[in-house]
Amino acid sequence: MRDQGSVVELILSAHRRIRVLEPIEEPVAPKAETPLNGRRVRGKRGSAPLTPPPTPPPAASAAPESTAEDGEEKKVEKPPRKGIIMVRTENVVAEPVPKNNETKATMMAIVQTIRDVVQFNQLFGQQINLLLHPSQNVIDNPVYLCDLVATLVQSAETKELQEMMDECDVSKRLKIALLLIQKEKAVAKLKHDINKDVEKKVQDHHRKYLLNEQLKVIKKELGIEKDEKTTIIEKIDERMKTLQVPEYALKVINEEKTKLQFLDPHSSEFSVTRNYLEWLTSVPWGLTSEENRHLGTAKKALDEGHYGMKDVKERIMEFIAVNILRQSVGGKILCFHGPPGVGKTSIAKSIATALNREYFRFSVGGMTDVAEIKGHRRTYVGAMPGKMIQCMKKVKTENPLVLIDEVDKIGGAGFHGDPASALLELLDPEQNANFNDHFLDVPVDLSRVLFICTANEISRIPGPLRDRMEMIDVSGYLAEEKLEIAHQHLIPQMRKDTSLTADQLKIEDSALEELIKHYCRESGVRNLQQHIERVC
Repeated sequence: MRDQGSVVELILSAHRRIRVLEPIEEPVAPKAETPLNGRRVRGKRGSAPLTPPPTPPPAASAAPESTAEDGEEKKVEKPPRKGIIMVRTENVVAEPVPKNNETKATMMAIVQTIRDVVQFNQLFGQQINLLLHPSQNVIDNPVYLCDLVATLVQSAETKELQEMMDECDVSKRLKIALLLIQKEKAVAKLKHDINKDVEKKVQDHHRKYLLNEQLKVIKKELGIEKDEKTTIIEKIDERMKTLQVPEYALKVINEEKTKLQFLDPHSSEFSVTRNYLEWLTSVPWGLTSEENRHLGTAKKALDEGHYGMKDVKERIMEFIAVNILRQSVGGKILCFHGPPGVGKTSIAKSIATALNREYFRFSVGGMTDVAEIKGHRRTYVGAMPGKMIQCMKKVKTENPLVLIDEVDKIGGAGFHGDPASALLELLDPEQNANFNDHFLDVPVDLSRVLFICTANEISRIPGPLRDRMEMIDVSGYLAEEKLEIAHQHLIPQMRKDTSLTADQLKIEDSALEELIKHYCRESGVRNLQQHIERVC
């Protein structure tokens, strides 16, 4: 029993069962009339009842005397009576307990199961200590033992508990109690296993964390492992050993390295500075690939890749000859314009092979954002450099061949700027030596890059942009040229793609001429290639 102030808490272990028979109605007391000076007030028939005159409030000093003189009784207000249901009951007398081995074995099994539950759940044992009385011998009394089980189990349903309470046969009650306590044991064991697994995982994680921290400290003391900042700075210094970084870029790199040393590795500014340094050291400052200076080798490479195109090949040979005379690697801005399918894009790759330059291509068709060319500001989340800086990082040289495809289909001015105007700085020989990307914010030399643009209609190219490029017309092919292209390039390529041999695939000249004359009369050879693919 515990006193909670206004409430007394009792923990009862019911060892006497009762059966409710019927409720008892509480008698209602008759109502009495209000007395006035010890007399009942009656009014005349048909008249209103007499009402006592209101008593004026007595003074503070005369209050006790006036109350005593009037002889009025003080009325003490009683608290409202709570509703109590009175019922008629009878005691449920258990049947005599059979003294046999089955009953003893069942009781022993119940006691042993209770002990097992206590091992899995310590609170279960505390509840037993609260419920048991020192003078009670529950273990030897099957009736008390069943009642104890019914009080302890928490996983049992109300229907199961009521079934055990209704049962008068002690043997059957013991079996029901055994089933309930075994169910409680299974639930307690499951909870214990779950808690044990969770605790083991937490301990393992904590142990690994402590070991890793100790290992880091030991490696740091021995000089085996370095912190993240030192590793990043050493990586940047290692990259710069192979580069010829100009003075203005070297100054920015050193400032960012100093800034990185004072930043928290977990801060967002640390990630931004680290990314900026990695991009700065990814630009191939002063690195160039060795260019081909043999006219015969270059002409052979161009003839193997394409048939015809005399104007294009002659212009490339002139470019190589000028570089031989200058004894330097220079850049140029060319624009191949002509109908679709004449080989404008493919000839650019052959030129890169002939010149022994790295090849990079990006299309500006439909481009509407200036940041694709000049990069994003570093203040934006996920900012990146433009296409040219990405090109320099990929090719790792300052003199690649960059193909800007579909320059006549570039998007116009809009919310994100005018990309055609952004190309003016990129394709101007007087400005691209100091090309400024928004992300790097450091001038990059693009004067050694060979720019080749392709277009279908030069009228759609803006005038200022067209003036900065050397226009080369790539006209359509004649029927004889298409026939030769089919023999030298298209048919061998189809055999390679379809894994057919020369004996398995033979196309006569008459068939090709008929195909070119009636089905492929456009300027290019793309449609001819599709028809030959159908034949294969």
